[in-house]
Amino acid sequence: MPIIKIDYDLCTSCDVCVDQCTIRLLVSEDGLARPRGDRVEDTRRTGGTVEYDAPGCSACRICEISCPVEAIVIEV
Repeated sequence: MPIIKIDYDLCTSCDVCVDQCTIRLLVSEDGLARPRGDRVEDTRRTGGTVEYDAPGCSACRICEISCPVEAIVIEV
């Protein structure tokens, strides 16, 4: 299952990842990008980083590649 890690200390809320997500998993809520709640099984926070267990993620990594500040990491 893919894990989406977003470092909100780095995130600038530019929404590039939201715009680039090929399956529309990422959405912008309260100015922050995050996976849709109905497609996440678990969430963990470590400092400014939130890890989302996201079985709905296709692990294409376009969000990770397109993030201008490298705030997103996808682990498979």
